[in-house]
Amino acid sequence: MANYNALFPSPDNLHLSLRQADGKVLGRVRAIVKESAPQAGMKDYRFFVDPVSPLPKGFEEAEKFGFTGFMSRIGFGFNSFQTEEQALAKLMEEYGDSFVTFTPALRSNKFFVLDDMTKEGRTPFMDVDKNYYPVPAFGTIDQPVFGGDINKFCHHIMSGKPLPGLSKRNWNNDVRPQLVVAATKNLEGKLGPWVVFAPLHDDAFDSMVIGEGGAYFRVRNHGPLGYGLVDVNNSEILSHILRCEESPLWFVPEEFLPDLRRDLRPVPEDEDILKDSGVEVNPFGMSEGNFVTKDDFFQLLNGKRDEETGEGVLDVIRKMNLKGKKPLEKMPEAQEGKKLKAEFKADEVLKDAEKPRRANEGRGRKEAPRQEAPAKDAPKADPKPKAEVKAEAQKVMKAEVAASTRRSDKNKNETKEKENNKNRREVKEAPLLEAGKGPVKELEAPAAKEVKEIAKEAPKEAPRETAKDAAKEAPKDVKEAPKQETTAKETKGKNGKRDEAPAFTEKDFIDRLTDTASRAGLLYNQKDLINFHISVKSSRLVILAGMSGTGKSGLVRLYGKALGIPEERICFLPVRPSWMDDGDILGYVDMKNLVYRSADTGLAELLIDASQHTDKLYIVCFDEMNLARAEHYFAQFISALEKEGNPVIRLYNPSLAPRLYNGDRYPADITVGSNVIFTGTVNVDESTYHFSDKILDRANVITLHQGRFRDLMGLKRRKRARYDEIGAKMFSTFRVRGGLGLTERELNLLDALNDAFHDSGIQCGIGFRVARQMGRYLENIPEGFGFSRKEGIDSQVVQRILTKLRGSSQQLSILLSLNDKGELKGTVPAVLEKFSDLSNFEESKRVLKIKAGELKLYDYTI
Repeated sequence: MANYNALFPSPDNLHLSLRQADGKVLGRVRAIVKESAPQAGMKDYRFFVDPVSPLPKGFEEAEKFGFTGFMSRIGFGFNSFQTEEQALAKLMEEYGDSFVTFTPALRSNKFFVLDDMTKEGRTPFMDVDKNYYPVPAFGTIDQPVFGGDINKFCHHIMSGKPLPGLSKRNWNNDVRPQLVVAATKNLEGKLGPWVVFAPLHDDAFDSMVIGEGGAYFRVRNHGPLGYGLVDVNNSEILSHILRCEESPLWFVPEEFLPDLRRDLRPVPEDEDILKDSGVEVNPFGMSEGNFVTKDDFFQLLNGKRDEETGEGVLDVIRKMNLKGKKPLEKMPEAQEGKKLKAEFKADEVLKDAEKPRRANEGRGRKEAPRQEAPAKDAPKADPKPKAEVKAEAQKVMKAEVAASTRRSDKNKNETKEKENNKNRREVKEAPLLEAGKGPVKELEAPAAKEVKEIAKEAPKEAPRETAKDAAKEAPKDVKEAPKQETTAKETKGKNGKRDEAPAFTEKDFIDRLTDTASRAGLLYNQKDLINFHISVKSSRLVILAGMSGTGKSGLVRLYGKALGIPEERICFLPVRPSWMDDGDILGYVDMKNLVYRSADTGLAELLIDASQHTDKLYIVCFDEMNLARAEHYFAQFISALEKEGNPVIRLYNPSLAPRLYNGDRYPADITVGSNVIFTGTVNVDESTYHFSDKILDRANVITLHQGRFRDLMGLKRRKRARYDEIGAKMFSTFRVRGGLGLTERELNLLDALNDAFHDSGIQCGIGFRVARQMGRYLENIPEGFGFSRKEGIDSQVVQRILTKLRGSSQQLSILLSLNDKGELKGTVPAVLEKFSDLSNFEESKRVLKIKAGELKLYDYTI
């Protein structure tokens, strides 16, 4: 084994026991094992892996000695084999004929070790090929990147935008990628399934690949980018390439890299690879970066037609939304009217287009009254087409608005429903139901009729009928109007009874939560349900932990069903390892096109909707929250959620709002009220990150208890009951907002634990924020459910304090240990015993015993 002391010699990091490098390395398992004894009575076997791809800087010596690992950490366990021969036979049976990928690491600045080893496939020439080189590969044939839109992928590279899916976990910035591979759809047999991108005049991209938001591929000195197809019919090349199962990487022998770059051709200026490849029909519509700008639209509006397509303004209006850049015909019917009214703003666009012309005409009248006449040599300008184009554009746009508003009304759009309710209140004593009277008929008029009316009245619009005018014209003998008014009152009465029923209590809700779990055939501990409910009431962030399959995500869905929240207001975000900042979950400003590009998570839209409907509850769940560093992508939420009242999440600089086309839809700041419930789920394994104290201080971390399998026999799925929705106002009545919430004796307990932590010398403690939130939890314990304050104190010690108790046995030996009889020893168990009058701390002692066992077995606990 290599003794390598020259690496990281700084006195600041000599104490590091393990230093991991970024990226994955390809290797082959060596046919040798060595017996090891981690402690008395336990037998393990050490194995070795030889790297066959480039190593990070500082790891070059590992090429001679290889990387080492232990069979107990790749699924075989301790004492699995009696002899080295048995262990070697099993190791080679499992890994001998395949490649492996692993994360290189250095332990104690001496030993080259491997972490999170993954078994990959094999190639026919794996025993012959050498010097494999990593190639970033985005997407698969079944799931191509960006849904197969290769133009969008190309635009990201050309414009310097981050590409999702590749992170430091897979790539080391010491390695310069020679090419990039992207999966696409095999369109018309002319493109796909793989497209290669590489610099035309350079051997590789810049080495700085992984940056903020994802992966960047920059050509040096802004040189040209080339692209080509991977020849799937050339079996010789593909038989030498290893495609990783889990990582977005290919490993290609260096001698075959030129073959992948052989037929490169320049990326066209318009970045339309589909068109350049001869694909006649673009199934993705107008790709990003290939749409009409605002200036182009104004030129088309004044009569100019596109030179290539021959399209005028009416063609553009019918095909696309100026601000959303999406074809109108593909827009959902329920959203079309709202988007046209809120975003298109036909009148404003026309006025903006008229400003420069009117200004020029004004100057012409002052200087020379005859300037309007065309010059003899100049081509005759016909003002009639401009006026016709303008009038026709105005008519078409207003007809679109009227038609879409009618469809939105029929589909009972929420916005339209509010407007109708307002109109009913204004004319509550006047009958408006006779056909042909009032604004209802105006909304139901055909679009063609609307266009004719506008054309007749142009340029001066006739004023619309108001509700009061319609009421005056309505005949007095309409008998159905009082009936309709009564119905409205009855509906209002029912709504009032449903939303604000005073008889519904917190006890009713907890019974409903238990009944929902029972009907779904789910096995949850009753105290886990109550603990989760109390945590949601008293904390802005609740994290559910536990091994996979214990129902963490299911509990969040169950809670939403018990609250009666519809699915569209429950947002599950599967966390991606590539997330690096809040732009990955919210979105970013596209400064080139002056639009806000929201992320595909839908979180920004949900938060905006929640800020506009504060009477409704919303749930956000970050699933597998620690697959990426939550301290990075969740940073803005960490700061905002600790603030009292209604904190604000910022999407972008407010000074940009007037310049953005969709700034009215995406405000710069979003208020996050108490009607939004934030939750998360975590697994703790080799593929995840550990939370820092800044996350743990702000969250209740609940580890669910797994029931007995035999208890499943008593579960029977029953028909799901439909519950009335609980609004934010009613849910707030469940919350208790008092003072500190802790007694003097309980405060003494926290002081004693703090003293124990400080005396041991570890960087761990209990802050005032944690104490206040523990008090708030205890105040919110409901009565009459067998969950006492003593159990609440025990739960809070586990969820708020013991989660931060981690480190090596040398660090924690004073605080926690197990004697030869398996009994807990140390200052922390002693403190809990001293304050046994507050609680028996049964759960705390169970967790401490697990941590002490890990310290004894592994010399480390997390």
